[in-house]
Amino acid sequence: SVDYTFAVEAISPDQTQVLFFGDPSIPVYTMPNMATNLAGKREGDILAYPGASMVIAQYQPGNIFAANWGRQRFSRFCSDVNLRANRPKPNSSQNVTSIQFGAVQSTVNVGEAIFTCNLNGRHETGYISAATQINQAAMGSGIWVLLNGEGFISPPGKTKEVGALLSKMVGSFRLNPQWLAQQQDTTMKTSEINTQTNEA
Repeated sequence: SVDYTFAVEAISPDQTQVLFFGDPSIPVYTMPNMATNLAGKREGDILAYPGASMVIAQYQPGNIFAANWGRQRFSRFCSDVNLRANRPKPNSSQNVTSIQFGAVQSTVNVGEAIFTCNLNGRHETGYISAATQINQAAMGSGIWVLLNGEGFISPPGKTKEVGALLSKMVGSFRLNPQWLAQQQDTTMKTSEINTQTNEA
């Protein structure tokens, strides 16, 4: 299956800081294409393909996804969530990377967004980073996922401290490399099946 998720969330004892990465509520997405249009499917509809159920949606690069995800993610804890900035992630050697796997082009795009919000009556700053990956083949068909996503909510004066703590938390997390390689292979094969189905 390509429909797998992992998530970690930590809240400080005084509930002024929230750190997280991953989000089990984020689905796998498939781009709208000629086949979905002919079938009368629209953005937001769910499609069942071999290996996964997918939501039809246009691809979002990292900074756009971070802005949209951040509104939803921070609203779980805060009120008055406001986007202040979103941009491609600076100083990232992997801001945009692209690799060809046979007929499938795989591209990763990294971005970030900054928010303000109200947490239990306190003015807080929210930060979120997102790397989205699209595996795209002929005729515009393709699937895409949130590859990596993390963020935090912090008092304005502690963002560097909390950001460093988030980096340590994310850096200590490990996935089984054999399992991850199998999942990536399954994702590519599902993209090829998706393409063949749409071209049939």
